[in-house]
Amino acid sequence: MSTLLLLFLSFWAVQDEEAPVIKQLRSGVVLEIPKKWTETKPKSKLRLVQFSVSDPKKEAADAELVIFYFGRSGGGSTDANIDRWISQFDGATRETTKITNFETAGKLKATLVDLTGTFVAENRPGSGERQNEEGTRMIAAILETPIGNHYLKLVGPAHTVTRWKEAFILLVKKSKIREEE
Repeated sequence: MSTLLLLFLSFWAVQDEEAPVIKQLRSGVVLEIPKKWTETKPKSKLRLVQFSVSDPKKEAADAELVIFYFGRSGGGSTDANIDRWISQFDGATRETTKITNFETAGKLKATLVDLTGTFVAENRPGSGERQNEEGTRMIAAILETPIGNHYLKLVGPAHTVTRWKEAFILLVKKSKIREEE
């Protein structure tokens, strides 16, 4: 009997370790963030929130999840953002980019964009200085909400981002707007 209890407690502890953290953004969107992702101070005022996403095996550098929200009508159209993200990868085109549309559990329209290659985005918008990071992957999502679009970008070494791809997609699929009380 005690062996069975120990097995149950061990299983429960592992399940609890993997349980996501519920994160309600100040915009009202609710996300389920993996516990192993560490919230960090946003690097700019344009970022609503950001997280450091580590490679659990430490075979590659950390990736970063950044979430942007510009209000009810800010941030541009879905197509404009997809085109901008594609332009951040050397040689990428719409034809070579995986783009997926779906509805989240919270009935939000979501567009997912998946890019891999040499990341050549500007260091800061308008700076003219560009990164040149080979082997980068970005999985980004646009959540269309009644309170304005939210832009989620998981960017970093391809190995790290690939490791967390399914967790990111699940985060997007489970996203919803805070329920009124």
